[in-house]
Amino acid sequence: MHFKKLPAIAVLATSCFVSLTISAKDLEKFYFKNFSYEEYVYSSSKKTEVGDAVELELDVAYDYSENTKFTLGFETYPEDNRFNNKTSKFELVASHKYDNIKFSIDGELQTNEADKDSGGTTIGADLDSDKTYISYNMSKSFSLTYFPFNFDGEVGEEFNTWDVTRIYYFEGTPSSISGTISDDEKIAQKTIPGLVFKYESENGLGAYAGIGKATFLYPGNSTFALVGNPNATRWERKETTGYKAGVTYKKARQMKIEFKYVTHDKSEQTGSLLESAASFYGLFNVLDSFLFEGEITYSKAGKAPWNVNRSKSWFDKTAPFQPIFADSTNKIQDWVGKSDSAYALKLAYVFDGATPYVFYRHQGEYFVFRERESAHILRTADDSKSHGGLDRFGVGSYFKKGNFTINPEFEMLRAKNPVFSSSSDVRDDRLLSTFKKNDYLFYIKVDYNFDGSKLFAL
Repeated sequence: MHFKKLPAIAVLATSCFVSLTISAKDLEKFYFKNFSYEEYVYSSSKKTEVGDAVELELDVAYDYSENTKFTLGFETYPEDNRFNNKTSKFELVASHKYDNIKFSIDGELQTNEADKDSGGTTIGADLDSDKTYISYNMSKSFSLTYFPFNFDGEVGEEFNTWDVTRIYYFEGTPSSISGTISDDEKIAQKTIPGLVFKYESENGLGAYAGIGKATFLYPGNSTFALVGNPNATRWERKETTGYKAGVTYKKARQMKIEFKYVTHDKSEQTGSLLESAASFYGLFNVLDSFLFEGEITYSKAGKAPWNVNRSKSWFDKTAPFQPIFADSTNKIQDWVGKSDSAYALKLAYVFDGATPYVFYRHQGEYFVFRERESAHILRTADDSKSHGGLDRFGVGSYFKKGNFTINPEFEMLRAKNPVFSSSSDVRDDRLLSTFKKNDYLFYIKVDYNFDGSKLFAL
């Protein structure tokens, strides 16, 4: 293990693990904290999808004491990058509370170092994690938290945006940006760190506001344009600012309401997929047996979102070179810089051990979020148009047994434009393939939580 790469606190946390004497009493402190498995099982357009895009999370916790806790976790997000298990990672989270101060460190364990010649195993800070923070409770209701890597820029439950404040930047200072790169050039990404001020009352009302800043390198000559004139005569360090705010209200077994808003500037220089997003979510218990869930999510796409390849190392379209999302004729796609919204409605009836439901979801033609139904992913054969407006409706159920919840779901999708591939006509040339307007899919999620199920629960 390359301890040179360990931050001091991470070394301390690792040393604590090594030095612990494991006894029968100690073993009782280990427990499964969380397990989550979800994937698309079958769809009309892709047929069997089992194993192709599994999203998996597993956390094993160890409570060393009431104030000192450790969690060893594994996770993978295949929609980000399936190749070479690049998004499969282990992480070690260590947290400690002393009086009114709490700190948490998220360390990322990397094995086999696929990008290096030496091989081996390293552990270091997870540089886009919101699990690393220092929090100070100023009183029973007010707290101030510093996030050195990511002050959590996600919004949305049904339509999760991922980090709105995720930015891209160049490593290296080339004289020109093109489809041909040298060994010392690559694209890097980061999330905005910052401070969050939070209020929580005993009656369930809460509110927060946060601000953060991040620096990045960008060409300093006024004539530079990534599309049109990608020549850089000099480089300078610039700064982007992010803001977030939210309000929550919870009443046990009756309702849960959340409003979230996140934005940042410089999207035209940082290649961000999103410039801002907001969501309003509500879950209500009606007549003790019915549950009603609703969500409205808004997104505004970045002014010049970079179309990076799946390894996130350089631009995807290099012949001809086009760094911004574009169609087959090299014309910038229609959603870039646009705002749109999506909404979802769900009605469920609670039985003992099972909660069946019906749902309806709608996405505007320019609405952008992290899933494969997003306007920047679900597009026509020439990439000139999105789905044009997507209606999604179906049925599902939550089957609960102890701390386990199994959630199968069947969904019909209807688009205005032909965007779903045909399983009987798949070609190398996308323009020659057949696309259709309708699709259906079967989806499943399995969840375990030590503190009780968090799926569709008040």
